[in-house]
Amino acid sequence: MTLAITVNNRHTRSVNLDRDKHAADFLNGYIPTSRALRTLEKVSGVLVKGVAQRSWSLVGPYGSGKSSFALFVSHLLGLQGDGKRAAFELLGKGNPELRSELESKAADCLVISVVGAPEPLAARLLSAMHVQALEFFSGRKGRNPKILADILEALDSGEVSHADFLRLMRGLKADLKRCGVAGLVFIIDELGKFLEYEVRHYGANDIYLLQSLAEESSADDTFLLLNFVLLHQSMERYAKGLSETLKNEWGKIQGRFEEIPFLESAEQTLKIVGKVFNNSCSKVDNLKIVEQVNAVIGDESFKDLLPSSLDKAGAESLFKNCYPLHPVTALLLPHLCQKIAQNERTLFSYLGSREDFGVLAMLASLDPGEFVLPHHAFDYFVHNQSLATADFITQKRWAEVLSCLDRASDLREDEINLLKTIGLFNIIGVKGGLKASDGLLNISSLLGNKTYNKVLRKLKRQSLVSFQKFSGEYRVWQGSDFDLDQAVSEELGSLGPVSCCR
Repeated sequence: MTLAITVNNRHTRSVNLDRDKHAADFLNGYIPTSRALRTLEKVSGVLVKGVAQRSWSLVGPYGSGKSSFALFVSHLLGLQGDGKRAAFELLGKGNPELRSELESKAADCLVISVVGAPEPLAARLLSAMHVQALEFFSGRKGRNPKILADILEALDSGEVSHADFLRLMRGLKADLKRCGVAGLVFIIDELGKFLEYEVRHYGANDIYLLQSLAEESSADDTFLLLNFVLLHQSMERYAKGLSETLKNEWGKIQGRFEEIPFLESAEQTLKIVGKVFNNSCSKVDNLKIVEQVNAVIGDESFKDLLPSSLDKAGAESLFKNCYPLHPVTALLLPHLCQKIAQNERTLFSYLGSREDFGVLAMLASLDPGEFVLPHHAFDYFVHNQSLATADFITQKRWAEVLSCLDRASDLREDEINLLKTIGLFNIIGVKGGLKASDGLLNISSLLGNKTYNKVLRKLKRQSLVSFQKFSGEYRVWQGSDFDLDQAVSEELGSLGPVSCCR
């Protein structure tokens, strides 16, 4: 019997603001996260309460959902159309009150979005402004306003100054206002690429354009100007190698933007994962699933992993929705994807993958109550992900685990699977309380106490794993709780470029 569970795999593709701004199917697969909703509350504060802060920097690693959120915002705040209506319907499912607040102000804005590139920001932003303005005015009766020709002339000149951009933007604002448009929304994705260009081309000074946009947004209450910049790290981190004076200037500019960390907690990520699976199992099958899930989350060794905000009923609902993932697999995955790949994007790719050991591929081989176990996730990432993209320390740990498996040529399948599970815990490195303790290994392997102890004794006898008394966990390599490689790496990263010249 196969599981009547399907996977909504519309979350797996990366978003590009230039490519996807007119994509009709984007909103069908987007799930507004708690972080996204809290950020939208700040936008609502501007529209409803007149809050002065109107510029934000969304900071988070690759694949954390920043671009998807920016595209969602562009539909919510953009001009009237099917995309706007669909975005508000989606918002209403996640937060009806917030939908009502935003709809009441009818913020129909012209959205100007760009994706970072190693080139001057002012010229790129002005070019995008011309494209969007031309599209807007071409859909209206009458002649296009002179400002479009002025923008094109500035672009043709080959160099756009900071002052030119502001002058032309103000001219466009005036024409848009006369046409009933409520405001302008600037979205700059991968701003770091523009900042890196700035560092390499001393004197470009485009970063001061960001300061002017932030100041401009607070200067006029009759026409909205909202700014969103998306970064992988704070602006000041891109200023390494610059003089202390310039670093301080960059810090002041960063202060004009309210920084919003854009990375969900493991609990929030799992709530999204639960919405990816569509369960059409029979009542009898669901009873089996609930029974197996509750057996795991009721174990004393598992209870310590749950956040204090999650009660028993909440935990049961969360992990039932995440089925067929074993609860320990579900908790491991967000940390694993942060370690070796692109966060949520890689996680959803795994869930919707038909590749070997991908969750979608495994559904056909599972009976109700059976799980996708940690060793299955290990196999997927070894066979289908480029582990070379991970940091040096994680690569080293993967190599140690794989080397250990190569030496384990005479092991049975259940013994190899337990060794992989221990290795996976080790690679993550005690995140969220997850470690290769006896309790977690036992419930993760589903071998039963007698078989589990027998298998573990063999792994220890062959010196494939050892027990670390000080940390209470098994490891496939010797070591201490202090991660020297990680500490050295963090110290070197904080130093920045070091000159060898005297």
